[in-house]
Amino acid sequence: MPWLALNWHLISTYLVDKGDELAIAGDGTTISKAGKSSHGLGRYFSSIVGRPIKGLSFFSYSIVNVTRRRSFPMLMRQLTKADQAKPKEEEAKSKRGRGRPKGSKNKNRRDIDLSPMNKKLQSYLKEVLATIGDQVTIRFCLLDGAFGNNGAIQMVRQCDLHIVSKLNCRSALFLPFTGEQKKRGAPRKYGDKINYALLPIDKQVSSSIENGIETLVYQFHAWHKKIADKLNVVVIVKTDQLSGKRRHVVLFSTDIALGWEKLIDLYSLRFQIEFNFREAKQFWGLEDFMNIKPKQILNAANLAMFMVNISHVLWERLPVMKGSTHDLKTLFRGQLYAQHLLKFLPEPLDSLLIDRFLQDICSLGAIHPPES
Repeated sequence: MPWLALNWHLISTYLVDKGDELAIAGDGTTISKAGKSSHGLGRYFSSIVGRPIKGLSFFSYSIVNVTRRRSFPMLMRQLTKADQAKPKEEEAKSKRGRGRPKGSKNKNRRDIDLSPMNKKLQSYLKEVLATIGDQVTIRFCLLDGAFGNNGAIQMVRQCDLHIVSKLNCRSALFLPFTGEQKKRGAPRKYGDKINYALLPIDKQVSSSIENGIETLVYQFHAWHKKIADKLNVVVIVKTDQLSGKRRHVVLFSTDIALGWEKLIDLYSLRFQIEFNFREAKQFWGLEDFMNIKPKQILNAANLAMFMVNISHVLWERLPVMKGSTHDLKTLFRGQLYAQHLLKFLPEPLDSLLIDRFLQDICSLGAIHPPES
């Protein structure tokens, strides 16, 4: 089945209006699986239970409608242990002793050999962009903290997109050097190292207190010695005024001109893809299919994600719905029950009574009952 083209046709026809701002979000998910014969069966980390579980691993790209603040699945692919294994060259490098090998030369960190995993994910991203074509303009790819490294950044930049992601909270960042340069030699690039406990006051862009939690937001441009591009960094610091406990997160983008509010908003919208996974598992069979062959598994997983898009289309066409798949299924199940009950009545009811009867039946068991 041409799932990618099918999803894009559905999204572009019913779920995107002219002028809507779009982005691409990518993330992986793990489903539990018993048995021994399923293609790609192995132990994969599950963020839900916080440990590796026996099951199957998938990676998905979705279209995030920033205007509607919704995510719509585009592509779903299965990943195996072989896809996620580190190459032997990388393992050998990690065992090398400290210090720079004698005779080694400087390398361009933009011109790198992507890992097999990044190459595969990049090929999926190019598939999505090729399907969309020039119908809409997409500037950003939203990824989680696992992609806060130079390999993932170059993977996205080679597709002419800017990445929005998260760095490790202890990442060594340096402000650009602003002092007087030497008359000879290469110009200095790195300035003061960022101390997350004492962030520069002049870089603070927002301050607020809510429910005893103080939130400070800082934005600045910075270099990382293992990342080729200058980064647009936003640090969010939260402090509990009662206990004094302090936590911070480090968000970044390769778009230097991106404002801090927009950067935070885009990264928060990345989580919409998690709702796609939840709905596909809970309602559309992503967690329950019994297929074991590669093509059957691919079709079952993509069918579940396609049904997520179908549910979004139905929400748009039923203004009484609040965007809950549970309510959507309750509505159609109630209509079916009501139609069967009406057949047992001795005389036909008035049309107004039938409408009221259908409304009452369809609201039974709903989380958000339809409005009158």
